[in-house]
Amino acid sequence: MKIGIDRIYKTKTYFQRILLSVLLVTFFFLIVSSFVLLTNSEKTVVALQQESSMKMLSQIQFNIKSMDGMVRDLTNQVYNDNTVIPLLFQKYNERFDILKTQWKLDSMVSSTSYLHSILVYNGGADQLYAGGIYLGGDNSGIKDHFLDYLKSDGSIRKMQLTPMQIVENGKQKDIFSFFMFDSLDYYHIGESALIINVKAEWLLDNLNYINLLSAKPNEHIFMMDRQGKMYPSDLLAEDEMQELRSRVSLLGSEDAASLQYQTLVIGNKKYMATVIQTNLKDWFAVSVGSYKEMFGKLTKLRQTTILLTLLFIVLSIVASFMISRKLYKPIEDTLRVMKRHTFGQPPDRDKRDELTFISDEYRRVVDHLNQAMTERHQKQDMIKFGFLRKLISDSLSIREEELREAISEYPLKIDISGSLILCAIQIDGESYQHYTPKEKQVYEFAVSNIAEEIVSSRYPCEAVDMRNGSLILVISLPEHHAELLKALIKDVQKTVEEYYKISISASISDPFISHTETTAQYNLVLQVMMYRIVYGKGCLILAEMMRTHINNEDTQIPYELERGLVEAIRLGEADKAEESLRSLFQYFTRFQYDQIIYSVLHTVVLLKNTLREMNYNRLIPVSADLHSINQLIFKKETLDEMLLLLLDILNEITAPQIVEVNRHDTLIDTIKHMVEESYMDENVSLQGISSILKMSPEYIGRIFKKSESLSVADYIHEIRLSHAIHLLENKDYSIHLIMQKVGYGNQSYFFRLFKKKFGTTPKEYRLKKMIYTQ
Repeated sequence: MKIGIDRIYKTKTYFQRILLSVLLVTFFFLIVSSFVLLTNSEKTVVALQQESSMKMLSQIQFNIKSMDGMVRDLTNQVYNDNTVIPLLFQKYNERFDILKTQWKLDSMVSSTSYLHSILVYNGGADQLYAGGIYLGGDNSGIKDHFLDYLKSDGSIRKMQLTPMQIVENGKQKDIFSFFMFDSLDYYHIGESALIINVKAEWLLDNLNYINLLSAKPNEHIFMMDRQGKMYPSDLLAEDEMQELRSRVSLLGSEDAASLQYQTLVIGNKKYMATVIQTNLKDWFAVSVGSYKEMFGKLTKLRQTTILLTLLFIVLSIVASFMISRKLYKPIEDTLRVMKRHTFGQPPDRDKRDELTFISDEYRRVVDHLNQAMTERHQKQDMIKFGFLRKLISDSLSIREEELREAISEYPLKIDISGSLILCAIQIDGESYQHYTPKEKQVYEFAVSNIAEEIVSSRYPCEAVDMRNGSLILVISLPEHHAELLKALIKDVQKTVEEYYKISISASISDPFISHTETTAQYNLVLQVMMYRIVYGKGCLILAEMMRTHINNEDTQIPYELERGLVEAIRLGEADKAEESLRSLFQYFTRFQYDQIIYSVLHTVVLLKNTLREMNYNRLIPVSADLHSINQLIFKKETLDEMLLLLLDILNEITAPQIVEVNRHDTLIDTIKHMVEESYMDENVSLQGISSILKMSPEYIGRIFKKSESLSVADYIHEIRLSHAIHLLENKDYSIHLIMQKVGYGNQSYFFRLFKKKFGTTPKEYRLKKMIYTQ
């Protein structure tokens, strides 16, 4: 053992892992942080450039908006001027009035620096009057231009700056025109209009000034319309201008309501373009900046980052070694201690690293300790429950001092200073008797835990399995708390029903003070539990409820009840026979338990004797199976179940043969329909169907098997498996989902039934079906 520890200590495998892990983590964070730094730097530069472009373009947009506001005010002033109104709408005007108004318009244009001219179009007279410009001579083309524009273009918007090109004094000139007319939105051909023409120089000069003041020589700001016309047009080379026109024009048309950013590659140069819509119709303010200029300063940052990263890598190697040594120190000390204190011979000790070796040794020691503790608790529980069983079954042999010592030592959750009460719990159901011992143990353990947990929430309580099918609760109950205890027991019944789909019956003894009365009360509570035969499954019976039954010494069955039943059977009066049988069973409920069982068996004998006498005197004997009736009776737990069984037999005796056949056919069809409708329910069974039909499961099972040559359970499996085949062939559900949809909760059970029926598993069946289909 020590040789193995020495070898592990000398190899230091875990130390190597620590060192490698620290180095890898350090390298990873250095590389990631460097990458994030560079990436964020690039994003920051782009964001700053976008912010700068946005500010400059917003300023241009503001300038245009301000000019638009000034032109609007001026247009409204001129349009509503009393001297201009006749020129707009009066068909005939005196020459003097026209000259006077033109002189006034000339003065207005000359006094406003941004105005080019003012045009007044009289739609009625089809005349165009001008202020600030002479429309004759070389400028006659201006008059024709605007007249043609007014008469041909139906898309002129009211009070909106519109870029225009005119020929003035033989030279092409750009202006912005502002139209005012009476229509609400668009100009109607033939109506009068006021046209305010604004010089374009103020905007172009503003752009040139901003470009001159820009600290970035490769960043340009200009105006562009949807046709690709740019102002100013001398900022870039001709080939770049041509490419930029098409790219920015498309960019501006995507969303004219907001700022747009896009990276453009023109030739071998990369640009970032920012576009914003202006108040000018179909005109955009554009900022274009060179990527090379923007990221020139990042090159030095990248070089510096790479150098620093390399330096940190070297330093991290040294730091990692030092950190790894410190982290490894406790492991090294532990191995030294283990060289002096060994715990046996662990397997494959030389194939593990240090930490695995230590953890295996620790786990082995802890497993030994846990095993010892488990054995100790098991022995303690065995002693505890053995003592409780002795207290319940032989309380007279236990002294009070012995009981107090047991309560303190184990400990027991019992308070003997007050009154005690016993509660017996039994699991209902004929099918429960067919469970394996292991399954019964699981259910009884679950019921015991649920009962103890719920009752212990209010009162000190111990649950004991008496190993005779009964669970006994020993409860310390204060006076006048019986009703609350009943509510707790009902809560136990409801919880068990909800989680495990089984019902339990319970009986409660009388309260008692001395522990020596425990056995007597135990016998009483078991005796009370037997009267579940009267109250049915899932009942809660109190000892005080059964005083009359227990003390009833009556053993006689009224002769008239028996005689009425026999006569009704002989006469074939089914309804009267059923009524007589029900009356008999109702009378049985007042007897003691033993007398109830005797009376039921006596009734069976009465039916047998009556049938024997009837068949003796008939040519065609009545067919009824009474051979196994006693055995079936003893399997029933309640009088209601016994009554249903005998009613089925009674129906066989009293019903005509042809009617019986028809009734059997109807019954078979009903059972088949119920299975087809509820095969998806995991709990559908012969017992459930018989409960719904108010008939005994033995009778239904016998009739169904006689008619269909298979049992009800086998028919349920047939229907479920046929639906499973349909889902496998036509739906893309998982095998588990198909299993649930056809009513199976246990996958291994489903696979076993499927393979027994079809010779293959569901998965293999689906795969073969797919191959054959293809």
